[in-house]
Amino acid sequence: MRAACLITALVALMTLAASANGQCRVRKELRTLSSSERQVMVRAIKAMRQNGSFARLQQEHTDNLAYAHGNFRFMLWHRAFTMRFEDAFMAAAGGGISGLPFLDLSRDAPNPAGSPVWGEDLMGPVGGCLGAPFAEFTNGGKCVYRGVPSASWGGCAATVVAAAIRTIGEYTEFTQRLESTCHNSVHSSFGDSSALYWVPQAPSDPFFYPFHAGIDYNLAMWQTSNSRADLDLNDKAYFGKSAAQLFAYNEGPGCYTYDRSSPPKPQPDPTSSASTSTSTTTTATTGTATTSGTAAPTPTNDGKGAGNSTTPETWIPEFSELSPKFFSDNMPWMSAEQITGFNRAYKYIIEYLKRLQSSGKSLPMLGDFRSIVGQVKSPMTSGNTPAAAGSAQADKAAGSGAAAATAVSLGVSALLALFLLVSM
Repeated sequence: MRAACLITALVALMTLAASANGQCRVRKELRTLSSSERQVMVRAIKAMRQNGSFARLQQEHTDNLAYAHGNFRFMLWHRAFTMRFEDAFMAAAGGGISGLPFLDLSRDAPNPAGSPVWGEDLMGPVGGCLGAPFAEFTNGGKCVYRGVPSASWGGCAATVVAAAIRTIGEYTEFTQRLESTCHNSVHSSFGDSSALYWVPQAPSDPFFYPFHAGIDYNLAMWQTSNSRADLDLNDKAYFGKSAAQLFAYNEGPGCYTYDRSSPPKPQPDPTSSASTSTSTTTTATTGTATTSGTAAPTPTNDGKGAGNSTTPETWIPEFSELSPKFFSDNMPWMSAEQITGFNRAYKYIIEYLKRLQSSGKSLPMLGDFRSIVGQVKSPMTSGNTPAAAGSAQADKAAGSGAAAATAVSLGVSALLALFLLVSM
């Protein structure tokens, strides 16, 4: 065991030394990997499970739930985190692959369920517990469940991301936009029975890492022409790395670039007839990415950053009651009454956010969620608003207005915890 750890450490040092000598890692798009590279990727991820680094990194993500989600740190923190995964991944691979593969999310945005990445030589199938090649992976003693993506990843469509890159000049706004649209739509699409739906469980699915490398790819694209003036570049809040070091992602130890020299033909983008294929290799100088190749399509824009896409700027799910499996897996202590209140609170939160969006108002960030709870809880427990009519009917159906009001209160409190978990 000690010999194996020593070998792993030596390989890690060799890979870091190579990057320090100007040999940056090259992240290739997942489906462009050769047959031998796919085998190396699978073998390395399995080795990480065996040597404990896979579980360790999952715990690191769990330990930083509030710190790294729903705020300006999101993209840079996950860049640092993905680099840490890549260090362990490359050490476990021992050669045969140039870097951590990334997923070009725009290619699967229209029909993620039909993506070729669900093949047994890449990420394995959807629609149940993980199958080959990662069938032995578990989380908390249970299989890692991955549902079928039930919706498009509209926030990741090429036109939507291109519009955000073109119209958003500050990092803080860009990271908030990408987190609330592209990132959240992917996680939520797998359904609440899936590990990917929940922040603490999501990194137990190997798909998490090519997916987050794909999110980072969008940040690299944004860096080609946008400022970073709204961020403290000396803030070493990312595993000891500063923001300036992370923006200079292709310099120094652990550096990397993105290679898309031979991408597959993209799927049609239903949000725009002007979508075209892209072929790009990303590099950087002095911490700022530069781009060669064909740029992503630039849609017309109405000044709001959404271009000519029909996808809303912030993705809000349609309401559906959370499944019994969700409660048994994540909140087994909840009574039937509390579950009823939780689902009712969830419904009204969704309706409230959709009303805000349809009226053209800005949606609040995670830090403002407590005020949302107050605004939504009040009409659900009083008779002063149209929403209370449905609540009163539900109270009657539950058999006791007082009991149902208690359930709603408990549900709202639990819902705050839920949003802290799923606002990834």
